[in-house]
Amino acid sequence: MKQAAFFTDLDGTIINRDKQISEKDIIALQKINSFYYTIAITGRNILSFKKVLKNDYPFDYVVFSNGAGIYDFKNRSVIYKQNFEKRLLKPIISLLLEENVNFFVQYPIPDNHYCEYVRRYPQQDFERKIELYKEYSKPLNLSQLPLEASELIIILDNEKEFFRLKNKLAVFDITLIRSTSPIDNKSIWLEIFHKDVSKAKTAVRLCKNLGIEISKCVALGNDYNDKDLLDSVGKSFVVRNSTISSSDYTIVSDNNNSPIAYLLERKLLGY
Repeated sequence: MKQAAFFTDLDGTIINRDKQISEKDIIALQKINSFYYTIAITGRNILSFKKVLKNDYPFDYVVFSNGAGIYDFKNRSVIYKQNFEKRLLKPIISLLLEENVNFFVQYPIPDNHYCEYVRRYPQQDFERKIELYKEYSKPLNLSQLPLEASELIIILDNEKEFFRLKNKLAVFDITLIRSTSPIDNKSIWLEIFHKDVSKAKTAVRLCKNLGIEISKCVALGNDYNDKDLLDSVGKSFVVRNSTISSSDYTIVSDNNNSPIAYLLERKLLGY
C-alpha cells in the first residue's frame, strides 16, 4: 500500500512552452507512481486540465481549481467539490463593482468553465481569457446576478492594486489566492474561493481519505498559489524559473527541462 503522495502543479511547473508534459517526465511519473500516489494539483478547471492531461497519463487524482475540487483521474469522476458560499456572492460582487475592476464569476463545479464577466476598462489579459472561453462566457447581467458560483477571478495589472483590493476583501470570511496569469504569464489573478478552499487544505483532505500523512508527501510547484502546499509537505521542490522565493525549497530544472525526471536522476526523492 502506498504511504505518501507526489503532488505536482501543471502550468509553469511541468507543462513546457509547447503546452505539453515532456515524455521524460511522463516516464518519471510512471516510476514515481510505483511508490507514491501521483496527483496533479492545478488552478485549471476540468475542461482546461483535460486539454493537457491525456487519459493514459499516470495520475491517480487531479486537485483542480486551486483546491475547489478533486477529480478521480482513473475513474473519470468528481469526488469532491466546494462551491462559493451563496450568502457572500452578492455583497462581494457589489464591492467589486464599486472598485471598478474587471472580473469573472465562474459557474459552480463541474461547470466552472462557464463564466459571466464584468468589463470596466480595456485589459489585454482579461480580453484574452474571454476569447479563450468565448463559447462559455457572457457579460454579467447586473439585474439578475447568479445565485451560485465556484469562484470569482479578478485580473490586476500591478501589486499595488492587488494589495489594495486584498485589504478591501479581508472583511469577508473567504480564501484569497494569488496566482500568475497562465495566459500572459505576468498579470496578477486574485481568486476568491470558499473559506475551506486552497491547494493545501484540499491536499490534506485527500490524504486523509487515502490514509496517508501530508507530512510524508512531496510537492513540486512554481507560483504563489503553490506556497501553502509546499509549506505543508515533507519535501518541497520548485522549478528554477519559479515566481516565488526559492530559498526555502530545493530547486530543480525549469518547466522546459523535465523537472520530474531531474528529481529522479539526482535521487532527490531518496531512490
